[in-house]
Amino acid sequence: MLKLITLVFILITNNLMAGEAEDMVHHGNILAKLRSFKGAEEWYKKAALLGSSEANYLLAVMSIRGYVTAPNIDLALDYYIKAAKQEHAKAQYELSVIYSEKSLDKIDYEQHLYWLKKAVQNNYDKAIHNLATIAANVKKYPTAIGLFEQAVRLNYPPSQLALGNMYYYGIGLDKNYSNALTLLTSAYEGGEIQAAFPLAILYERGISVKKDTEKAKTLYKKAIDSGNESAGFNLALLLIENNEDGGLTIMEKMAQKGDLRAIKYLRSQQKIIKKEAKSE
Repeated sequence: MLKLITLVFILITNNLMAGEAEDMVHHGNILAKLRSFKGAEEWYKKAALLGSSEANYLLAVMSIRGYVTAPNIDLALDYYIKAAKQEHAKAQYELSVIYSEKSLDKIDYEQHLYWLKKAVQNNYDKAIHNLATIAANVKKYPTAIGLFEQAVRLNYPPSQLALGNMYYYGIGLDKNYSNALTLLTSAYEGGEIQAAFPLAILYERGISVKKDTEKAKTLYKKAIDSGNESAGFNLALLLIENNEDGGLTIMEKMAQKGDLRAIKYLRSQQKIIKKEAKSE
């Protein structure tokens, strides 16, 4: 009976301390938003003493960014490690980044992968995506696909884009334009502008979706704005084929930039014009 009472007392005490620490972090966050970083730091330190992983994480961020004193990577590491050992997923992920960042002079790829995998175990989307990308880069596609799918379930746009492209181009799995359309649409709506180009092609050609040239043109323009030069040729050709203004001008600009498809197209048109002139 005494053991049970002791256990209940410990649980109640722990809950009270956790609640108190949470309040302290909240006070610190308010001060941080007001840019009163010294005051915020004091609250975070109090919360950290009560075992708050969030407080340790925030102290790490303040240390590495130099909010109170000059940036201190070693102090930041201490706080990051404390938070990471408390299963703070974001701390685990950022710790993995520190161990792979050359500019911080803390390179340790074993530690990088260790903490990255720990963050993945705690279902942290950025970590899952990064580990999936590593797997994809070395062509471990089943592993990469499984991880991308895990991040997609968390609605992480970069993973929606990556998996969508894998379905679109048939990388590591069979092409599936329907799946590609769903994933790329979610990625685009989530801010991944790179999804605009393959989506534009699907809408222009009516693949797994009703053909919509107006939407295709809008998406091509978005892709061009994001730096996708291939989209310029596709848009120019679409405008020319539909006898719309601006297509030839865009094609000429693409040729001037050295786009081989644009150069080839313009040369072919010149030959057609010369041939028609001779026939007259």
